[in-house]
Amino acid sequence: ILGKYQDLNAELDEGDSLSRFFGLMKNFNNGVDINKELRERIEEYFDYRWEKDLNQAINDEEEYEILMQLPNDVQDGIYNKFLFGNFLKVFDDTFRIPFIDKETGIPIDNKFYDWENSTYREFMMKLLCSLEPRYERRDDFIYYQLQDVIEVIFVEQGSVDVGFEVSFQ
Repeated sequence: ILGKYQDLNAELDEGDSLSRFFGLMKNFNNGVDINKELRERIEEYFDYRWEKDLNQAINDEEEYEILMQLPNDVQDGIYNKFLFGNFLKVFDDTFRIPFIDKETGIPIDNKFYDWENSTYREFMMKLLCSLEPRYERRDDFIYYQLQDVIEVIFVEQGSVDVGFEVSFQ
């Protein structure tokens, strides 16, 4: 019951923040509201983000510190199985990192890093803690040609077309 109450309050707080944001934008725009289409896109974006953000439970420093006090196997269970189990299954090949023979520099057959390895575990925990959901509409451009790419994007739903122009044609 307490969890449901906290979830409801969090949703109300987020909605209040978004309403205040729209009010602030109206004030800065001499009393003129943001156009309806832009407002709908912003609301759609935040609705999706609030629904899909698996890291909501640790979105502030205090909550993160509580998580870090838990035993490693409990943290691993929370992230590896409970919160991000489906994500890790979908992108299994991406996170399957082979051991490299130190002498030859060649990957060792059928030997991969896993959550038992402290370096791999630390990397995966940082990666999973930093994932953020993002919603893009059909026909949106995520990046334009020659634009700096500043993030890694994992597409879980839908499809992405990749293309480029030659001589800007």
